[in-house]
This record gives sequence, C-alpha cells and structure tokens, in this order.
Amino acid sequence: TELQSNQLGPMLVQMLQQSVNRAYQHEQSLRSSFEQARQIAIAHEGSVAKVELLERDVARLQSLEDVLI
Repeated sequence: TELQSNQLGPMLVQMLQQSVNRAYQHEQSLRSSFEQARQIAIAHEGSVAKVELLERDVARLQSLEDVLI
C-alpha cells in the first residue's frame, strides 16, 4: 500500500496536468474562433456602410431626377 500511495500523488498530478492542457487547448480554439468571427463582423460592417452610402446616393439621384423632370 505504501507503493500505491507513493504513486497516487504523481498520478493525480499527471491527471490534473492533462486536464489543464485540454482546457488550454480548448481556450486556444475558442480564441481562434472568436477572432475569425470578429474579422467577419468587421468585414460585414464595412459592407453595410458601403450599402448605406450607395442607398443615399440612389435617393439623392432620384431627387435630382425628380427636379429635372
């Protein structure tokens, strides 16, 4: 039993280290996914701004057309 209790401590340390490693890898994966989603959101935000500018241009041109006709 003394041998078993001598092995228990290192075995628990190893199990905890494996658990910490898995948690770290999961966190890294989540960070990567978040960064990808953030980049996509930034790209969409720019696209939305362009669409809004184009819509304003169309409205302005329609107003000018109405004045000219």
